[in-house]
Amino acid sequence: MGQREGWWNLALVYDMVDRPGESFSALRQSARQGDIDGIMRYSNWLWEDGERAQAIRVRSRHHIVDPVDDPVDPQILRLKDVTLTYWIQVCHDDVSEETLAALADLDVSYVPDFAYWLEDHDRFEEAVTLLSATIEAKHEAELLSLPLGNILERHGDPDGATDAYAAGIAAGDFFCAFNLGTLKNDLGHPREARRLIRLAASHGDRKAVRWLRSERRRSRRRRS
Repeated sequence: MGQREGWWNLALVYDMVDRPGESFSALRQSARQGDIDGIMRYSNWLWEDGERAQAIRVRSRHHIVDPVDDPVDPQILRLKDVTLTYWIQVCHDDVSEETLAALADLDVSYVPDFAYWLEDHDRFEEAVTLLSATIEAKHEAELLSLPLGNILERHGDPDGATDAYAAGIAAGDFFCAFNLGTLKNDLGHPREARRLIRLAASHGDRKAVRWLRSERRRSRRRRS
C-alpha cells in the first residue's frame, strides 16, 4: 500500500472514531498525493463548506495529464476545456445541458451529474436510460449503480433500486450497501438492513458509521 492509499484509509479510520478534524487533514493529504477517492471527497467537503474556488482547483487535479499521455491529444484538451466550462457554469448556477452532455461523453465520472440534471428537469426516464446504457456499454456498475438506485428509489421503484444497489455492491461499491440497508429498513427488514449497513461501515462509509452509532444509542435508551 502506497502513501496515497495510506492517507485515504487513515481518513476513513479517523472518521469512524468521530475525529473530523484529523479526518479532514488526512483527506487533504490523500488529495495532495493524487488519490482519486481523496480528491473527490476532499473537493466535495470543500464545496459543502463554501470553498467553491478551492474545490474546483482540487477537483481539476483529476484531469491533470499523466506524463505518458500526449499533451496535445485533442481528446485530453477537449476534456480539460469542457471541464473548465462546466465548473464555471456551476459557480454561476447556470449549467447547460450541452456542456453536461459533452462532459459525460468525455468522462464517465460526470454521467451521474448529467443524470441528476435530467432528473431535476423532469426527465426521469432519460436519466435512468443514460445510467443503465452507460453501465452496460462501459461496464461501469461500480461507479453508476448508486446514482441509478438513488433515482429509482426517489421515483417509487424499490425493486429497481434494490437491483441497482445490489449490482453496485457486487461490483465493489460498498456505499451502495448503506443505501440498500436503509431501503431494507424502510421496507420492514431490520436484520438485513443492519447487516448491509455494517458492511458499508466496514468499508468506510461515514453515513453508515453514524447510523450504527445512533442505533446503538437508541438501543441503550430503550434498555434503560
